Amino acid sequence: MESPVDLTYRMRDACAMEQENHMISVIIPVYNLIDFLPKCLDSLLAQTYGELEILLIDDGSADGSAGLCDEYAARDERVRVRHQQNRGVSAARNAGMEMARGEYIGFVDGDDYLEPDMYERLLRNAEDYDADISACGMVHENGEGIVHETVGQAGKIDLYTGREARLQLNGLVTLLPSLCNKIYRRELLEYLINDTSSSYIEDMFANYRVYGKCRRVVVDGTVGYHYVQHQGSAVYSTVNQGHLDAIEKAEALALAERDDPELRRLWRRRANALRITVLNRIIKSGKFQERYKPIRRELLRNKTEIFKDSAYTRREKLQTLALWLCPGVYKFVVRKKSGN
Repeated sequence: MESPVDLTYRMRDACAMEQENHMISVIIPVYNLIDFLPKCLDSLLAQTYGELEILLIDDGSADGSAGLCDEYAARDERVRVRHQQNRGVSAARNAGMEMARGEYIGFVDGDDYLEPDMYERLLRNAEDYDADISACGMVHENGEGIVHETVGQAGKIDLYTGREARLQLNGLVTLLPSLCNKIYRRELLEYLINDTSSSYIEDMFANYRVYGKCRRVVVDGTVGYHYVQHQGSAVYSTVNQGHLDAIEKAEALALAERDDPELRRLWRRRANALRITVLNRIIKSGKFQERYKPIRRELLRNKTEIFKDSAYTRREKLQTLALWLCPGVYKFVVRKKSGN
């Protein structure tokens, strides 16, 4: 009987015969991921499309992840490693882009994992539809593999111009802000460079830039990427300067798009949604308390727009209403739900 490993290699060889050998550079920032990195890397090495360059950027790990990166590089020649002092995920991705030699660029978070045919499918769609960006569906799950949300409809193909993709960025679920469920043609590399001063929703800002420079985006709703939120993660409760900066960036983009009402509307809605998110995080964490009242004032100044505009979700409308009429009760509910 053929082993799973033999089957993977046979499928990969068959794929290589059918497709031109376009190298995909896959960039993975690594910071203290010793418990999760093996599953991520094993899913990459088992891809049915084998023409990969796997770039591990060790961002000053102190838990053994750096050594693990070197072990994988010694095991498979497609793996290359750069060790650097801790500078954050955006700087690590930028370092990976400096190293990348592929015709396509992809990104993976080191605590997530991939379906075996993700890159084969992404590349085939990019070539078949002559697209500059190819995206796939995504699963959101916890560390025990329990699925919270499946984003995308299997087998459904959608095509967008760059401007259409921009308009869908906040609406179409498969065009999530994430960089990780996509591949990008190398010609777009300069527009993917991240702002290292802030990493919060930097993926969304990067995708918005790059959509503005591309001709076509193909979206296949079939799930290829598994986004994993591990138990005890503080990613949804902490607040830092990057969250505050994101509001200003969104408002700046709304102003820049003042001659395009649809795009301006997109960023106005994003800025107000960010205000709600940041207020919730301030309540949960107890940090940046001095910014709570000014941000709440900014949000309520826009309450008529929020209540009337169909771009806002029902949840966002109700949160704004509660922050307006009964802020004390709202704070109590948010703290209780967060366990504080």
